[in-house]
Amino acid sequence: MSSQSQVLNARQISHVLELIEINLLAPREAIRKLEALTADGEFTQAECYAIRMLLVLDHADLVNALREASEDDEALGLVRDHLVHEARVVCEGG
Repeated sequence: MSSQSQVLNARQISHVLELIEINLLAPREAIRKLEALTADGEFTQAECYAIRMLLVLDHADLVNALREASEDDEALGLVRDHLVHEARVVCEGG
């Protein structure tokens, strides 16, 4: 996710996937939510910074970064499930 890779657990990955969806339509709202999650202790400041950088990546780089950031199989499974869901939406036309 950054030059110093951050590792995220499944709960954090779930939040990041939600932030990515919000970011598509309301980037400022995604940043506000990220800041709130950080203030609540869900992310460290370093993770917050890395997630901000993640939100500006193109899709392929974003997917690769999420895979690398997944702490375990549960987190990686969330990323895979999200990608499968996203592919279905695109193929079915929304």
